Amino acid sequence: MKEATERATRTILVPGDQAPIRIDRFLSDASDTSRTAWQRSIRGQQVRLNGALVRANDLVQAGDRIEVTVAVAAKLPPMATPRDAFEPERILYQDDALLVVNKPKGLVVHPSRGHTDETLVHYLLPWLEASDESGDFRPGIVHRLDKDTTGCLVVARTSAVKEQMTQAISQRLVDRWYLALCEGKIEPRSGIVDAPVGRDRKNRVRMAVERQGRAARTHFTTLAEWPHCSLVLLKLETGRTHQIRVHLSSLGHPLVGDGLYGGRPGPGFDTQALHAWRLGFAHPLSGERLCLVAPLPESWALALAALGAAESFSLPKESEEGVWRPGIGEALMESLRPAKSTEGGCRLLVGDRVYP
Repeated sequence: MKEATERATRTILVPGDQAPIRIDRFLSDASDTSRTAWQRSIRGQQVRLNGALVRANDLVQAGDRIEVTVAVAAKLPPMATPRDAFEPERILYQDDALLVVNKPKGLVVHPSRGHTDETLVHYLLPWLEASDESGDFRPGIVHRLDKDTTGCLVVARTSAVKEQMTQAISQRLVDRWYLALCEGKIEPRSGIVDAPVGRDRKNRVRMAVERQGRAARTHFTTLAEWPHCSLVLLKLETGRTHQIRVHLSSLGHPLVGDGLYGGRPGPGFDTQALHAWRLGFAHPLSGERLCLVAPLPESWALALAALGAAESFSLPKESEEGVWRPGIGEALMESLRPAKSTEGGCRLLVGDRVYP
């Protein structure tokens, strides 16, 4: 009888900004697997670096190619309870090369340990090219959003486009803007958090600012303030796991609702108040510049209404580095206009004036 699992080789490219680091530490930081487990895999000759077998203390550096042989299920696990296809209104853009979707809260992006059923990948399979690689549980996925983070996610429809978009993200050619509600008031109101992020040594579920972590930079600017929280616009320069959540927590301003990083529940939020608001990139085939915005979820409308009048409100100004591009202010105002599906809409009240 054919076994339920097969062997597959996964390739991991070391990012261009990675400082030299032990291979077991690098693999542990880049996955949900412990360093001890990776050391066992290395001893079992399941890991190769640039084609050669390695030891756990061998160093990897920018541009290296790691190949890992793993046991995988032969096919993508089906959904235990079949559901309707992904809601068409959540598809913000589509053509023969890619999709941009507005991911809802509570949906895991791809199957993984502990989440084999009802993922975004399952719902999008009708739109994706059939994979000829056994055990490819991430067809089309070039970047991820946490389970309870909402908003823009680009998905490649072919393996060739997936490779191109993965390279574009690695080369920082994809602009990713987020909106967040964080606790307290950040001082100064605008700036850059430049702090390496790695796996928390005491809690494998968490990430943390770690001296030996991977370089991570987050641009931020405060849009509005209330007595106990702030609405913040953020732009990723890098895209580490939990980067925004870790960086804001490290400043002493965790996201509202983000219990993993010290945030307390707030109005409308029992999980992190984080929305992937806008994506900008060059189309991988035509080169045309695309910019997609994900409407704010209804939970944000309820939260802003519950917060009442903000003490201040200001739109970002374009910086010398061009982080806040022209048109960002107008796009923000459009996103905060009353939503048709929500009485009252996503709007900010500042004093006795409603924005927009």
